[in-house]
Amino acid sequence: MVSFQNPNQSATGLYVNKAGAATITGIYTSADRNYVNNFLLNRSRNVDPPGTLTDVFLTRGVIGYPNPLPFAPTNYRQYNQIQAWFETSGKGGAITYYSQIGRAVAGNTPQPCGLVGGSVQVVALDSEVSPDNWKNRVSSDSKSFSQIASSRLGSAGQKVNYFLNGDLSTTTPWIWSVVTLSSDGTFLGLFGQGGTSDPLSIFPKHTIYRNFVLNQTINPFSGPAAFISLSESYHYAWPQ
Repeated sequence: MVSFQNPNQSATGLYVNKAGAATITGIYTSADRNYVNNFLLNRSRNVDPPGTLTDVFLTRGVIGYPNPLPFAPTNYRQYNQIQAWFETSGKGGAITYYSQIGRAVAGNTPQPCGLVGGSVQVVALDSEVSPDNWKNRVSSDSKSFSQIASSRLGSAGQKVNYFLNGDLSTTTPWIWSVVTLSSDGTFLGLFGQGGTSDPLSIFPKHTIYRNFVLNQTINPFSGPAAFISLSESYHYAWPQ
């Protein structure tokens, strides 16, 4: 089971270089701010995900797209792959032992001020990985197993977010996906989006693969403005 986050517009993509920073100093109205936000989000978007993940190796975090450039943009914001086997008390019973093979990888942020009029991104900046990233746990009733991938903009993008959208209390929210398997190996689906107890964050777009074949695409729960207005307190809360 793979959750492949690939925003067409992404609040995890805010970054400009010195030239770009000089450009956004003249922001006087909310319309100006919205324009710059939309410009940065659109220019830092990832490529559309493939119908099939033809490889599962990571080259600078790029899945199925080997790229020799050391700081090349990844083709996703976040990648959550889960594969596990269980010992249970009976068919579909309580999990008594598990072993998991998977990965939870944070992609980077493509530079919006790229080549060819900004349409070709050749460099990117790293993101910040959440302390919860790649954590997994068995549910309280021992009937399911979950794994989380969680990250957000790195320090440069957070500074741009603060400058563009903020005040002294502004911080950058997290994105996440939580993939869950039942004790009989059934994928339980990704139902619920937006709340901190839901398996998917409010933003960005989530692309779901089963056995590396595209299975489902889940669009953002809301537009980027709602996500940008959140803070670092917006992160997944594990059920108690």
